Amino acid sequence: MAVVVIRRGDVTETCYSTKDSPQKAAANPGSRVRVTLNKSSSDLGFSLEGGVGSILGDKPLTVQRLFQGGPDGKVFPGDELLEVEGQRLEGLRRLEVWHLIKRLPPGPVEVLLQRPHQS
Repeated sequence: MAVVVIRRGDVTETCYSTKDSPQKAAANPGSRVRVTLNKSSSDLGFSLEGGVGSILGDKPLTVQRLFQGGPDGKVFPGDELLEVEGQRLEGLRRLEVWHLIKRLPPGPVEVLLQRPHQS
């Protein structure tokens, strides 16, 4: 398996040569990482929480949990979702982002994530 990591400013772009990528290849905490995920007919393999108007107030959109068969080793609970296919998600409600993802055709989808800072 080959892992290629490219840095552009504060964004790390990670590409994997196989479907099974190791969790060891996760970006450093606090960094931004751009990954390509495979969208099924309905989702990207994870659930979200937060967003503008959430029951806990305006919070960043974060990955809540991964679905079985989801993006293992590329996305982790607590990752903040910043962009999907180049569209910034700041200021959107969780339902708006869900609809945006749902409307995308099945296949590769590029997302920009912010890894959580560890304390």
